[in-house]
This record gives sequence, C-alpha cells and structure tokens, in this order.
Amino acid sequence: MNKHLRALCAWSGVITLVFMFVGMVVTGWLPVPGPDMTADQVAAMYEEKHDRIRFFSMMNLCAAGWSMMWFAAISAQLRRIESGRSPMWTYLQLGCGVCSSFLFCVQALTWTVAAFRPDRNPEITQAFHDMAFIWFLMPFVFAMVGALAIALCILEDKSADPVYPRWAGYANLYFAFGFPMAMFLTYAKTGPFAWDGLWPWWIPVVDYTIWSFVMSWLTHRASNRQHAEEGDATAIDMAYALRSTVSTPEPARVRESV
Repeated sequence: MNKHLRALCAWSGVITLVFMFVGMVVTGWLPVPGPDMTADQVAAMYEEKHDRIRFFSMMNLCAAGWSMMWFAAISAQLRRIESGRSPMWTYLQLGCGVCSSFLFCVQALTWTVAAFRPDRNPEITQAFHDMAFIWFLMPFVFAMVGALAIALCILEDKSADPVYPRWAGYANLYFAFGFPMAMFLTYAKTGPFAWDGLWPWWIPVVDYTIWSFVMSWLTHRASNRQHAEEGDATAIDMAYALRSTVSTPEPARVRESV
C-alpha cells in the first residue's frame, strides 16, 4: 500500500467524525433532542425535518464505511506488535470495530425508517426515534473492549522500537472507561442520565472524539514509519521481523508471514 492510502486509512477516524457532526449540524441535532419529548412533539419534528434527518442517516452510513477503514488501519499496526505470536488483541480489536461499524448502519437505517413516513401514527415514529438513539449511544461495549484490546496490546510491546508509544496504552485505558457512561440512559428521560445528559452523551461523545483524533494521529505516524521501512509494495513485513526486543534480544523474533 502506498503512503497516501496508508494516511487516508489512518485518518479515517477523524473523517468519520466529520460525517457524523456535519449530519448533526444540518439536522439541528447538536445537542441532540431529549428523550422527554411526547409522541406528538417527535412526530412534528420528523414532519418538519424529515429531509434533514434522512441526510443525517446518509452521513451516518458514510461514517460507518470510513470507520471500518480506521479500525483496519489500527489492526494492521497491532498486528505488527503481535508479530511472531497469536494475534489475539488484533482480532479482538478488529471484531469490535466491525460490530461498531455495523451499529452505525443500524441506527442510520432506523432514523431513515422513522423519517420515511412522517405522517404515520406518532407513537410508531416515537418508537423508531427512541430505538435509533438507544442504538446510537447505549452499545458502549464494542468501543470499550476495542480500546482495551488496543491498550493491552500496546502495553505488551516490549520492543526497543515500539509501534505505538507506551503512553498511548494508558490513554486507551482511560478512553475505555469513559464509554460505559452511556449505559445509564436506560434509567432516565431527563437530567444528567438522560441520553442528552452529561453521562450518556457529553462524556462518551467527547471521549470518543478525543480518542479518534489521538489514535488517528498515532496510527498515521506508525504507518509512516512502516512505509519508510517497507516501501510501497512489500507484502511481508521483513523489517519488523528483525525488530529486536528488550526482553529477548537473542534470538530476534521471527515475524509470521502475512
């Protein structure tokens, strides 16, 4: 893969955010509408904004696609760390990424269904509206486990030239424990635990935004270093097969063939 495509994949986490926030701004859902709206209020909102909500849904579908590129770029770097041993953390992070991207699609399609027939029974529209926001915020587990896999993989990298800096492992531990705050939305329709409140919305969204920027930048930097060592068309990472380790300087670890 050439240098520009590596950079595109690495920064796809930030591109994902751009799609999401553009959709929210156009729809007027930044901040998001609260869960305490009545069925008639929700139906009126969809009647007024049905085209903008459809646009928001399309932006979320685009975000889902870009996020898969980002998760793949991170997994490629984790795989370099786990060269020569079972790539458990790599597979775990990639699996969580696939599930997260799938959820982006599910919530987007649910908003589309709600906006597709705005003249239907208001209670049906409200049910789809609730379902979409709960799909959007509550399934924290994939982001949390994915960040934990990244953290543990980075902290296990004892090489003299680590792929990610060690502080990135501790940062991912911090980010991982910010995501579960979203699960409290199931208990409240108003206040700090409602889906537009401090715990389910602001803390996880700010956490995810910072995480996306940090991991995009670090993955871009790691990809550049990989490119400098490999060139454009290396199928097997020979450079990292020769990476020396602090714990086992002799013999050098032999990287598995890709």
